[in-house]
Amino acid sequence: MGQPSQKAQHNETVQPGLPCNLTASTERQQAAENNGSGLFTGLMVEALKGAAANITGEVSPASVYAFIDQSLSAFQQRPMFKSNVQQFISLRNTEPKISLSDLHRITEFFPAKDDEHALDPSYEKDPSPEHLKDDYKGKDPVKVEIFTILQRYNRLNLLVPIGEDDMYFAAMNSTGCRLTPLGQHYLRLVQKKLV
Repeated sequence: MGQPSQKAQHNETVQPGLPCNLTASTERQQAAENNGSGLFTGLMVEALKGAAANITGEVSPASVYAFIDQSLSAFQQRPMFKSNVQQFISLRNTEPKISLSDLHRITEFFPAKDDEHALDPSYEKDPSPEHLKDDYKGKDPVKVEIFTILQRYNRLNLLVPIGEDDMYFAAMNSTGCRLTPLGQHYLRLVQKKLV
């Protein structure tokens, strides 16, 4: 009935469209515990509460696995994840790390994935006098609002300043910012109206 099954590792059968399996460790490992509670279980709860959420607040089986795997690596414990899903599954939605309206503005600031957004001191709300040049004409309220959103993008690893370690200095030194690969990914999602 339906599609034929596909073979997975360890000669187990995984049927297309069946739920995923996520276990605390491989069959040859002992699952670590802390004060009588499994580390895996505690991490699973944290992940589902939102620690494994993407920037739009979605928690998926793959993001749960990635969060737990990264957290358990110090304990030399390897969780196992098996899945044969045919489409993205969201386990739950949590509070987004950025508003969707601010995320959608990414196309306004970066029409193409390799574009750079030029900055100057007028973007900074409270510039330090020692960083101002003689030609400074004051802050621009529209640019200050944009800069606030760009700083959120930076905190979420969607963009990086050009030639500076900090967005403040990118503005004060009139450089700019560009999208990271993650930022380019979200730009494509917004352009295709998938977010």
